[in-house]
Amino acid sequence: MKIFKLLLVLIITITAILIGTPIKYNCLYLNVAIILIGMIWIVYQNFGKKEKIYNNKIDIIAFILCVCPIIPIIANTYISFDDTIIYFLKYISCFVIYLLTKYLVQKEDKNIDWIINTIILCSTILCIIGIDNMTTKFFTQGLEALNLPYVLNPEARMFSSLGYANSFAIILAVSIILILDRMVNHKSEKYQTLYARSMFLNVACLVLTYSRAVMLFLALAIVIYLFVKYHKNKFITVFYTLMINGILSIFYVMIWNNLISKEVYLIIWLVTLIITIVSILFQKIFDILYSKIETIPTK
Repeated sequence: MKIFKLLLVLIITITAILIGTPIKYNCLYLNVAIILIGMIWIVYQNFGKKEKIYNNKIDIIAFILCVCPIIPIIANTYISFDDTIIYFLKYISCFVIYLLTKYLVQKEDKNIDWIINTIILCSTILCIIGIDNMTTKFFTQGLEALNLPYVLNPEARMFSSLGYANSFAIILAVSIILILDRMVNHKSEKYQTLYARSMFLNVACLVLTYSRAVMLFLALAIVIYLFVKYHKNKFITVFYTLMINGILSIFYVMIWNNLISKEVYLIIWLVTLIITIVSILFQKIFDILYSKIETIPTK
C-alpha cells in the first residue's frame, strides 16, 4: 500500500505543478500513465488482495459519468474523434485519482494527513509559479525548453499554471480551509512553519486573483466551519490567523501593484520572502503567547 500512497502523492504533485488538474490540457502521456497505475492497482486489489475497489453506488455513478464522452463515438455524433478520446482519458485519470484517494483514506486515518499536506504543499508551489509567471517567468521558460504545455499570465489577475484566475482562486480557497483546520486541530511543530508560510502565500495570491465570488464563498465557508465546529480556542486561532495574514496580504498587494508596473521583479521576490518570514514570526509569537495564556488558571 505504501507504494500506491507514494504514487498518489506524486500524481497530485505532478498534476498540480504542470497542469493544475488532470483535465486541463492535452497532457496525453501523463493521463495514460495515471490510467496504467490505476489498472495495475485494480489488478493487484482484485487478484492479489481479493478486495473490492468499490463499495457504494457513488463509485459506480462516478464511473458512468467518466465514460460519458464515449457516447458520441457510439452514436457517431462526435465533432472530433481525437478530442473525444483525449477527454475520455482525462476523465478516467480523474476517476483513478478518486479511487486511490478514497481507498487510502479508508485504510488508514493518517493517510488523510499525507494527502492534505500534499495539497497544501501543491497550492504553495502554485502560488510561487503564479508569482513567477507574472514576474521573472523562469517556470514557463523551463516548460518551454522541455516542450511541455504552459500558459503566460499577461493579465493583471494571477492564474498560475491553470489559465483561469477563478480556477486558481478555488484551489487557493480550498487550501486555505485545509490550512486553517490543520492549524487549529493538528498543531504539529513539524508542519507549523509550512502551514504559516502557505497561509500567507495562499491569501496573498487569492487577493491577486481578484476573484470576488470565490472570496465571498470562502468567507461564508469559514463562518459555517466556525459555526459547525465552534470552540473558543478555534475561533481565536482562526480569527487571528486570518486577520494577520489578511493585513499582510493587503500590504503585500499594495507593494506588488507599485513594483509590478516598474518591472523590478527581483525586488518583488525579495518583498515576498520578507513578508512571508514576517507572517511566520507573527504566527509563532501568537502560538507561544496563546499557549501560555491557556495555562493560566481561571476561576
